Amino acid sequence: MFDEIGVIFTAEFMRRIRSRPYILGTLIGAASIALLILLPGILGKAIGGTTKALVLAGPAELRASAASLLQQAGMHVVDSIDAADLPEPMTLAFLDAHHHASAAIVLSRGPQGLRAIAYARDPGGFPSAQVGRALMPLSVALGAGLAPAKVTPYAKSPLEVRGVETRYATEASADLARAVAYGLVFILYFAIIFNGQAILSAVAEEKTSRIAELLVATISPSSLLAGKVFATGATGLIQIGVWIAAGIALSQFAAGGGSSNSSSPQADAAIFSLASSLTPGEVLAFVAFFAIGYLQYAMLFASAASLITRTEDLGSVSGPFMLPIVVAFLIAQYALVSPNGQTAVVASLIPLVSPFVMFTRMMITEVPLWQTLVAIGLNLLVLAALVPIAGKVYRVGMLLYGRAPKLSQIWAVLRS
Repeated sequence: MFDEIGVIFTAEFMRRIRSRPYILGTLIGAASIALLILLPGILGKAIGGTTKALVLAGPAELRASAASLLQQAGMHVVDSIDAADLPEPMTLAFLDAHHHASAAIVLSRGPQGLRAIAYARDPGGFPSAQVGRALMPLSVALGAGLAPAKVTPYAKSPLEVRGVETRYATEASADLARAVAYGLVFILYFAIIFNGQAILSAVAEEKTSRIAELLVATISPSSLLAGKVFATGATGLIQIGVWIAAGIALSQFAAGGGSSNSSSPQADAAIFSLASSLTPGEVLAFVAFFAIGYLQYAMLFASAASLITRTEDLGSVSGPFMLPIVVAFLIAQYALVSPNGQTAVVASLIPLVSPFVMFTRMMITEVPLWQTLVAIGLNLLVLAALVPIAGKVYRVGMLLYGRAPKLSQIWAVLRS
């Protein structure tokens, strides 16, 4: 039996890894990861060039102090003019003439400090909260009758966030962990769906083309199913490795020399903290949860595909098995925010769902050892039950042609 599985594994592995759909899927996955990593920076540059370009108007002493504060906050003051030079009413032509600025801010002294009015191209997209925080020291200085330079050092927030009984000591490292966890869960989700669908299509193709008749004449259906599942899983791990390597390389490119804005010391410290906190056990957990999740869904997909008589029925057959994957991914997003919430804890123990949710919780918080062991144990029990069931259905389904077997026939096979 093991020799038969080895032969099927080798043949299926080589066929799949050389196939155009597999190569295309690997490249699309890497491109998707590249888009997720690089798109925020690209959009930030494209949008930031307009939303952060400002024209200041008002008394010269207010403009000088405001320009310094805004530039420290990351804004770009493209021009500084007297209030008398502003058009009445404000026009887009004026903003276009001043380096296509996103807004003109008119500064004046008010009864309670600074008074500022922003005339923006897009009021909804204008960073009013950020500009307001940046100008707060100037407003306090005017209200207290002090120089802005004396107020600015005390206007920064004194709040420092530290974790309590959590994996991450700082807010930056916790945010970065959530980003990494989301990326890995996305890869897990995409890999299980992609490889499950590959099993579904391969089995359906062999069934409808009647190649299965020739195969099962010399090889047992159980060996045929096992070889296909293991080969697809192996190529799936290779895909995941390519995607993760692409993500790491692009992350370094975005944070380092490939970006015009180098990473801050705080971001570097957060990345170092996260990298040092990742353990071989967590990497092993990712591989283990992928293997468990993939094997569970591969058995379901393969057994279901063996029952169809037309390839047009693939959608209706795979639909019910896609639902728990989508639900698991959505609950994993909730677990990113509340990893110890009741919904996340319960879902992390439910087979078919827990490979996504439990791994997310393990990346975000300290999961009790008993919960991890219970989740793995329950998933292995379900997998152990699925293997013989899927094997029986697959063995019968691959030899039935003409019309799909009835539920009563399937139940009789399972009972035998």
